[in-house]
Amino acid sequence: MKYLFQFLLCTSIIHLNYAGSCDEFESVTRHQWKSKVFRPRAQMVLAAENVFIHHSKEKTCWNLEECSERARLLEYRHIKLYRFLDFGYNFMIGGDGRVYEGRGWKRFGAHTTGFNYDIGILFLGNFDDYRPPKRMIETAKSLLECGRERGVLQPGYSVYGHRDVGCTSCPGRYLYSEITRWRQYARAKYLAINCYAQYRIY
Repeated sequence: MKYLFQFLLCTSIIHLNYAGSCDEFESVTRHQWKSKVFRPRAQMVLAAENVFIHHSKEKTCWNLEECSERARLLEYRHIKLYRFLDFGYNFMIGGDGRVYEGRGWKRFGAHTTGFNYDIGILFLGNFDDYRPPKRMIETAKSLLECGRERGVLQPGYSVYGHRDVGCTSCPGRYLYSEITRWRQYARAKYLAINCYAQYRIY
C-alpha cells in the first residue's frame, strides 16, 4: 500500500507539471477559427530542436473574431497565392493572448526555408512599428514550455528569429529584441548568416 501511494503521488505530480504550462493559455483549433482547408502533412518522428519566431507584418488583432479572420486570410494567401499545400505555420499568437492552431506540434511546416522540420510560430502584428504586448510574450513562452513538457520540443530547444537564418527583417525589430533576451535564444549557432546587419536592433 505504501508503494502504491508513492506511485500515485508521483504520477499526480507529473500530471500537474504537464498541465502547468499547457493550461496557462487558451488554444483555438483550426475548426474553431473556421479553417477552410486542412491537408495533413508528414509527421515529425523526433521532438523538434529549434523554434523560429515570425511576425505577420500587419496590424495586430485583439479578439477572437478579428484573429480568426486574420488566420483565414493568411491561410488563403498561403494556399491560393503561394501554392503551399497547407497553412505554413505551426502556431499563431494573437494580440488577445490566444494560441491559434496551424499545423500543430507534430507536422512539418512551410515557414523558414531550410528549417521546416522545426517549429514556426507567427506573432500576428507588425513588430517593426511597435512592441509586442506582454500577454503575447507570456503566451508564447507558455506554449513553448508546454511543448517541452509534452516531449514534442527537445529539453534543450533553441529559439531564433527568422532573420537569424535568412535575409529579412522578420520578426520585426521590437519582437526580435525581445526574443534575444530569452534564455533559449541561440543565434550564435548560425553566425554564418550575415544579412542581419542591415536589420540591426535600434
